Amino acid sequence: MPKHSTKKKQHLSYSPYRPYQRKVVADEADSRPLVVHLTKTVYQEIISHCQKELPFEACGLLSGSKGLVKGVWKMRNLHRSPYSFSMDLDETEKVFTKMERQQQQFMGIYHSHPTGIAYPSREDILYNNCHDVVHFIVSLASKKAVVKAFKFEGFKVIPYQIRVTGD
Repeated sequence: MPKHSTKKKQHLSYSPYRPYQRKVVADEADSRPLVVHLTKTVYQEIISHCQKELPFEACGLLSGSKGLVKGVWKMRNLHRSPYSFSMDLDETEKVFTKMERQQQQFMGIYHSHPTGIAYPSREDILYNNCHDVVHFIVSLASKKAVVKAFKFEGFKVIPYQIRVTGD
């Protein structure tokens, strides 16, 4: 993520939840499912963080290596809202530095939809600042959390299968 050197406080921002209606999936010519791998501990930690932040949206960053998500970096939601989230850019840059020290790569972002579905809202797509990573959305609308993963290419929403492995 590029460093910003303005005096004004900057942040990553995602706004009110409204499901984005135009669902576009990966090219049908490529029939192989797109898959993201994460440890069971990471999967559970993401859900736990999202549940603890209710009624507000939770957010965080994910790191790992060799194609496996191994690290959860819980971030503070500056909006403290049930419909949007925003991460402080300074806090984000500190986390990226820690990832590098641990020889891990930035692999994803997660956030929750406390009352909505596990699908990107129009604003999730419009305000996306991280195009090369997988976005996990945790729906807490029912008793059991639902976690789904996506990548965005412009307005194209590409679903990923989530494979949870042992630690």
